[in-house]
Amino acid sequence: MNKPRLPVREPSGPAVLAAVVAASVLASCAGMSGGAYEASATGDSSAAAIAAQRKKDSPPPARPVDPPAADVASSGFLFPSPPPPAYRGWILVRGLPVGATLYVDGRSYAGGSAEVDAGERFVEARAFGYEAWSARTVVGVGAQVELEAWMPPAAFRLTGLEAAPASFDPGAPGSLGRTRFEWSVSAPGRADLEIRGPDGRTVLSVRDLDLDSAFGSHTWDGRDESRRASPPGTYYARLTAAGEDGGASSLETVVEVTPEADPQRFSSLHGGFSGALFAPDARILPEGSFQASVGTYLLATPRGADSAARMPAFAGVRVGGLFGGKSELVASGMLVPYFGYSGADPSWGSVTVSVKTALAGGPRGAAAFLASASVASFLDEASSGFPPSWDGPARYPGLDAGIVLEASTRTSRVFGSLHAHASTYYPGWEDGPQATPGLFAWAYGRAGAEALLPGVLGGDLALALSAAVRTEPFGGTPGFRPPLSVGAEAHWYAPDSGLVVSAYAAGEWAAFSSWYYAGGLGVGFAF
Repeated sequence: MNKPRLPVREPSGPAVLAAVVAASVLASCAGMSGGAYEASATGDSSAAAIAAQRKKDSPPPARPVDPPAADVASSGFLFPSPPPPAYRGWILVRGLPVGATLYVDGRSYAGGSAEVDAGERFVEARAFGYEAWSARTVVGVGAQVELEAWMPPAAFRLTGLEAAPASFDPGAPGSLGRTRFEWSVSAPGRADLEIRGPDGRTVLSVRDLDLDSAFGSHTWDGRDESRRASPPGTYYARLTAAGEDGGASSLETVVEVTPEADPQRFSSLHGGFSGALFAPDARILPEGSFQASVGTYLLATPRGADSAARMPAFAGVRVGGLFGGKSELVASGMLVPYFGYSGADPSWGSVTVSVKTALAGGPRGAAAFLASASVASFLDEASSGFPPSWDGPARYPGLDAGIVLEASTRTSRVFGSLHAHASTYYPGWEDGPQATPGLFAWAYGRAGAEALLPGVLGGDLALALSAAVRTEPFGGTPGFRPPLSVGAEAHWYAPDSGLVVSAYAAGEWAAFSSWYYAGGLGVGFAF
């Protein structure tokens, strides 16, 4: 009896093709894997056995071993391994007083806990009014170490009374004319400060100072109880303090009141040299002194259809005491974006560096030599009349040198300069029947005056006026080329810091249709 046969389905063409391709791929992979395995087994079997035995005999590592930097697949491609994990743990300190700061290996942490690298760590905590606490501990990977701090109240101690600076001139403006008595204390309390003159009499007495932090200070402007300036001499300051725990302590230090021939002044540094907006002063900053200033002002000019505005912005630094204390260096930069001008494409960035060296000095006057080099703006002839010449705010490319003079008292001074400038550009030069020279040279005359008003808004206020004129280029028609440039500035010196807040105004006049006015603000620091 014949068994029934199941129907057999003939494979289709696509199925046969897919089977053939799959079989070929599998055979190729098997061949490659087999060949690679055979080569590995033949060449590395002994090494693998030794490594396995070492791994069996060795104790487990104290911490996970970093994975290898890369794995090499049998195909020969390099595959980067993932970065190793961070081995970190936590430290929790209990018992810290309110306001305490936690430190681990010198790094501060907020609150009473810190996440740190595993290993041995030095832990400490400090708080005003309490004894410091410290401990060493070992942090495991992923573990948290809990510590208990013991910080009993600190005994009252007063330390480190000093005057900074130890010598000062009360006639200098702002913080330049003040000294600061500084001290440190271990716990809360109250104190009295007494300043005595060279004859032993009390000049100033400050009562009931609150000692509520680890460091304290009080500023003295060199004046007595009646707000009179103290004469030159050695003064003695005594701080007598008592703590809330009943402890008491007192310290004494000395300070010298030494009026200078001419107190240090702040400069806007606008023009690349130290001084008022237009006219440089003749004084040299002493060694160790430093000034910096930034500012901007809005300027507008009526030019018919082209009437528009721009906002010059400047920044500068001034360093004193160079070359044996006889010179100072000033570097200043200015940017002037133009808004709304048609037909003009001026370059609008400038940098000026100047060196001023003292020639003479005394209580009533000074003289200095000033030299500068500039890479300047407003070089496009099409914009040379916007405004007419920019003799005040502008710096033209080239070199400049001249003499600066000054006469002064303790609260006022007048200063001026006469210097020559050489440049490839001269504002307002017109190509007419005469050829344009390759190099222009002309002279500048500048002058200014300044008055110092003490006690304005808690600080000191300096007011200055200045003016500038220029000649025709040398070799041509002698005389002055309009316009006359005028400027004004005010500097307010903060009493307890080196901060100086400034206000500026400037203008030029050539004709009814050729003038400008500008005004703005600035901020600086003097140390």
